[in-house]
Amino acid sequence: MLNTEANEDLLNNAASYPRQQRIAFDMLTKSYRNSNDFRLIQISTTKRDTIIDKSDVDKYVIEFTYTKKNIAGKLFKSKYQVIDEKGYTQSFELELTNIEQFKIDSLLETSQQHILQSAKNYSDTIRQ
Repeated sequence: MLNTEANEDLLNNAASYPRQQRIAFDMLTKSYRNSNDFRLIQISTTKRDTIIDKSDVDKYVIEFTYTKKNIAGKLFKSKYQVIDEKGYTQSFELELTNIEQFKIDSLLETSQQHILQSAKNYSDTIRQ
């Protein structure tokens, strides 16, 4: 599977705020010459209520964690804010520290273990 397809799958499956995540994802994609140059690992989105010019506004902070083509063993993150359908780059292509990588690896491993256990439990239930 191409990185582009994998990225789209993750984006579509993790979309808690699809419009805002799409805006941020398009900004990230446009930062690379080739959209296959990175592969998303995780998407994190936070919605915050804020006040701008005395008006209540929703601000979305979208953070992407990803690997880059031809750079093995390193993870990167980029963070964007989306306010009123307009995206702003907060940080771009920051290399994660070893501690941050360890936390993400641990979360991914735990998630995979839960998925496998759920599948086993489901399979056992069907056999009964």
